[in-house]
Amino acid sequence: MAATRNQPTYDFLAGGDPSPPPPSLRQTLRQSQAARPGMLSRTLWLQVPLLTKDPDVSNEELRTQIKTLEYELASLKQEKELIVLRHEEELRDAHTKAETEIRRAQVSYILVTKTRLADLIIKQTEH
Repeated sequence: MAATRNQPTYDFLAGGDPSPPPPSLRQTLRQSQAARPGMLSRTLWLQVPLLTKDPDVSNEELRTQIKTLEYELASLKQEKELIVLRHEEELRDAHTKAETEIRRAQVSYILVTKTRLADLIIKQTEH
C-alpha cells in the first residue's frame, strides 16, 4: 500500500497522460459503506474533514498564544489550589488554637470556682 502512494502519476517512459490517482482510503470506505443501506449514520464521521498534521504557518502564532494561555491557566489553577490549601491550614490552626484557649479558660474557671468554694467552706467552719 505504501508503495502505491510513492509511485509517480506520470508515465515518463511512455510520455503519456498521467494516470488518474488511486482513490483515497476515505473515498473507498465511503463508497463501500454507502452501498450498504442502514450504515449511513455510522459513516457520517468520514464526511468530517480531518485536521491536517502539517502546521499552518499563518496559525503558528495563534497556536503559540493558545499554548501560552493554557500554561498560564494551569499555573493560576495551581496557585489557587495552593492558596486554598494555605487558607484551610490557617483555619485549622486557628480552630486548634481557639479550642486550646477554651480548654484553658474552662480549667481556669473550674480552679477559681473550687478555690472560692474552698474559701467559703473554711470560713463556715471557723464560725
